[in-house]
Amino acid sequence: MAQYYTGLDVSMERTDIVTVDNKGRIIFESSDKTDPQSIDTVLKQAGFPIQKMSFGAIGSFERYLPWDGISRPSTHVVFLLY
Repeated sequence: MAQYYTGLDVSMERTDIVTVDNKGRIIFESSDKTDPQSIDTVLKQAGFPIQKMSFGAIGSFERYLPWDGISRPSTHVVFLLY
């Protein structure tokens, strides 16, 4: 059974979204405005059961967005700050 991992590269205006499978193949790419509801809609439309989601943000930017708006039950969420 394939597992899916999604990375979100967050900036002030846009968020890049990439999902890979457990073999590292890119299976989904998108970009949308940086808004939890918009990102959640994109992820729901993609339709992959995500096991791990990583957020990349500059500094403490991630604290301004309600990330629980796009978390899923049984999804491990990791924040990467740079």
